[in-house]
Amino acid sequence: DPFPKMDLNDGYIGDRYPLCADLASPSFLTKGAKYRLLGTSSYPELHDDTDDWIDGNVFFAGVNYSVERMVLDPVTSSLYQELCQPNEMAECNFDAIVYLPSNLECDGLECMVDTVRVV
Repeated sequence: DPFPKMDLNDGYIGDRYPLCADLASPSFLTKGAKYRLLGTSSYPELHDDTDDWIDGNVFFAGVNYSVERMVLDPVTSSLYQELCQPNEMAECNFDAIVYLPSNLECDGLECMVDTVRVV
């Protein structure tokens, strides 16, 4: 950071935290990643975002970005299997909070993104 911010203990905000560039990629598939069940909607309702996220176009810093919805492959995605926890009838049983017990291999679109907001 070319302009570091001082904290209240004669240090700097963010000291002893890894840089985003140093995190394992993709970090959303690493051991300990936390997933919360937000309900049946794929819109990030608990996030503090504008309504632009709902219609799929976000205007930020003079650029119009297209919001892509990522859908996990129920057959090949390790992340889907961890989140789904299928019962005897192969129906998903989504837990309210899931922590990944180990690093997972990416599958398909998961390999093309750095971070995921809503799955």
